[in-house]
Amino acid sequence: MIRALLIAAALGSSHQSVPAFAGCLPAAPQIRPTALLVSCADGTFFLGGLVWSRWDRTEALAGGVATHNDCAPTCRFGHMSSRRVVVRLYRARTCRNGRREFTRFMFTYVGGGRGSTFKSPFYSGRGCP
Repeated sequence: MIRALLIAAALGSSHQSVPAFAGCLPAAPQIRPTALLVSCADGTFFLGGLVWSRWDRTEALAGGVATHNDCAPTCRFGHMSSRRVVVRLYRARTCRNGRREFTRFMFTYVGGGRGSTFKSPFYSGRGCP
């Protein structure tokens, strides 16, 4: 019984030291999500099919596909386009509740083209939501 408690405690503490990422879903931070919503307000831009090659205390790296709605003539009737991307999460911070979260993410298009860097939408700088 004591051995089981020690194993559970070790697993729990190591899991908590690895940051999660909440992004547009502040109440549901995840580790190694398969998709990230970039455009929180309308969902017209997201990163999907994410395969993580690294997820540790300092950064997380993945490859995936960026999908964007051009919203022309409107978002309802817009055209979707996709490109391969590399994604990086970084700048882990400790939230008021003790949970660790990455507060920044960036993506770069594979094969050229400018990517972007984002602050996690709900990170206020005074602790996580």
